[in-house]
Amino acid sequence: MTKEDYINYRIDRAYEALEDAKLLAENERWNTAVNRLYYASF
Repeated sequence: MTKEDYINYRIDRAYEALEDAKLLAENERWNTAVNRLYYASF
């Protein structure tokens, strides 16, 4: 795995976590939504 592959992998995972947070927030699952937002930012 190249450095660029790893970077792209982490970016994809961040976007996935952000989408998860949106779904959780829509269902008022606030604690878990905040958790997903935290991991999306890193």
